[in-house]
Amino acid sequence: MDNVWAYRTENLGTTFKVAGEWDRVITFDTLADLAEELRKANMAAGQVSKLGIVAHGNTPGVVQLKPAHLTAASAGQYSADFTTLRKYLRADARVIFYSCIAGQGSQGSALLNELSEKHLGGRHVIGFERYGLVGSSPPDEPAGKMRCNISAVVNEKFLCDPTSTGNPVTDRIVKADQILNEYSIYAKWSYRGQIIKLPYDETIRQTYSVPEVRCGPAAVKKAADDPLTRAEIDYIAINTTKSPSKALIFLYVWVQEAPRDIKWSRVRDVPRRRLIEFSEEDRKLVREHGGKLEPRDEIVAVFKKKMTPIYKCAWGLCPGHLPIKDYCTQNLEHVPNGPLK
Repeated sequence: MDNVWAYRTENLGTTFKVAGEWDRVITFDTLADLAEELRKANMAAGQVSKLGIVAHGNTPGVVQLKPAHLTAASAGQYSADFTTLRKYLRADARVIFYSCIAGQGSQGSALLNELSEKHLGGRHVIGFERYGLVGSSPPDEPAGKMRCNISAVVNEKFLCDPTSTGNPVTDRIVKADQILNEYSIYAKWSYRGQIIKLPYDETIRQTYSVPEVRCGPAAVKKAADDPLTRAEIDYIAINTTKSPSKALIFLYVWVQEAPRDIKWSRVRDVPRRRLIEFSEEDRKLVREHGGKLEPRDEIVAVFKKKMTPIYKCAWGLCPGHLPIKDYCTQNLEHVPNGPLK
């Protein structure tokens, strides 16, 4: 079985060499050319286990091919080419489109589902929701070296942050961070006309409220006394390393008698008082959000900044893509050569 890395040279401007898990590297101009190159390489029927197609994308649901861009709507005109390509593919092969953001959003899903259902039946069709970066290792890039990028700007590197999810964007084969491949968190899988693996941006919903600070004893006390703002206070911090002013002494007493529903963090025990230690992090937060701290005002109320992750399953047997990880994992394990294999 062979893994084939096929790339268009016309608009890519990069050359590749055989490396890693990729056994062959070929160039092509059209899908018909790609099929012809496989024939010239004496590929047997069902010999290709993985086919990486490298071409520009830059638009959700679009792979830039000739004579027309490949989209869900235009896929029919490539039907004959896909029929020819299909005979070289293993029954459970993976066809991976290394095309910037071609798998992103509903348009990306439509393209991948159209191909996996009508043109590459039984094979997995995979795209990405992020941009890919190549061309920095002269004279040739190793096949498979497609770095994840968050921007379309080609002259600058905006590598995807592997810590954004708490898990590295890891290539399970070469153990390298920020590499786009089918195991990346930014990969989307389609199988028999249905998305079976969602990428990161479609599996997690982030809810943020902009952090806010109130500086000084009077402002903090006012915020905490008001039930509407009190519920949004994340914590109150007081600088206990300086001699407190009369206002702070007054506030110390108030803090001990504060309403019970105020949530405390970074708690520091002080004799007869339970206070929050003012830190350099608090000072930075004040600066970033336009606040000013006077010498006697080193007390802040910091309002909530939170992220609420909601994970969704991609497998169709999970009604409404419910966030039931174990149930979805069990089903995905039964997909031939699927995402968890």
